Amino acid sequence: MRRNIGFSVLFLYVLTFIQVDMNAQSEKTRINNSYTSFSIPEKDLLPESIAYDSANGDFYMGSTRKGKIIKVSKNGAISDFIHPKQDGLWMVVGLKSILKEESYGHVVREETILKDTI
Repeated sequence: MRRNIGFSVLFLYVLTFIQVDMNAQSEKTRINNSYTSFSIPEKDLLPESIAYDSANGDFYMGSTRKGKIIKVSKNGAISDFIHPKQDGLWMVVGLKSILKEESYGHVVREETILKDTI
């Protein structure tokens, strides 16, 4: 009777994987140093992007569903930075914070830069 060597090799790999997995599970130590920075109450926001402004500690979050940008200030206050569908904005895809010449801009689309002066 001829033995299937390919199956035997595969079986040994599976056994080795099971042993390695069992060793890893027994030595697993959970480390969690993270915390929740903020929580957005709008359950239907559908955020696609987030940007951080290091100049003042604010976060900006773009919503593809609502077509707006919300601002979360460092004290946790949440407000609409760009209101839904403002200035023909349809959806926000890709948000980036740019620090430049004492003003900061938020790129909503590649061709549109909204600026606030500090």
